[in-house]
Amino acid sequence: MSQRIFYIYDALCGWCYGFSPAVRRIYDTFSPEIPFEIISGGMVMGARRGPMTQMAAYIEQASKRITEMTGVEFSPAFYENILYNPQYNGDSEYPGIALSLFKSQRPEESFDFSAALQKALFMEGKSLSDMATYHEIALQFGFEPGEFVAAMQLPEAREIAHSEFDWVKGLGIQGFPAMVGLKDEKLTLLANGCMPFESVQENILKWK
Repeated sequence: MSQRIFYIYDALCGWCYGFSPAVRRIYDTFSPEIPFEIISGGMVMGARRGPMTQMAAYIEQASKRITEMTGVEFSPAFYENILYNPQYNGDSEYPGIALSLFKSQRPEESFDFSAALQKALFMEGKSLSDMATYHEIALQFGFEPGEFVAAMQLPEAREIAHSEFDWVKGLGIQGFPAMVGLKDEKLTLLANGCMPFESVQENILKWK
């Protein structure tokens, strides 16, 4: 019986950031027996690209709820450099490319890499559209930064990331975060939205 769990997230998604502690516990609990893969959903693409200031009031209120529910913090640098910066445009493409590229080389550390992307954005207030951010993160993981960023620019890297975006879209996922289990070629929704660890654990135990 083949089983696999897919965690579907987006690096720009505040609720995914809030869900990250629970996801890490789920991964640590179940990954020894069930393969896990993290997939970028492409939340901010196409017409959704643009200044985050357009939704700043909504996002700020949501971030406060996320902190109340999960305990994760959004730094002043995030509000100043990202949320209320009219020069900053949200875009999920580059973090999606970076994650898919990283997975192709070090899949066992992909959850750590996704956490580094979230930390850069929500804690350090760094743009995930700025190649300097990927230089720093690549260095953290022992990559030669120039080579990693150059690889992100290759057409095939973009194609792989977009194939993941399309796969998620084909699932009919309406929001992030989400988690699905694949067993005997059948997909089952295990988590929809930012859920407590115990609820997701219960769903996985019933599914497996």
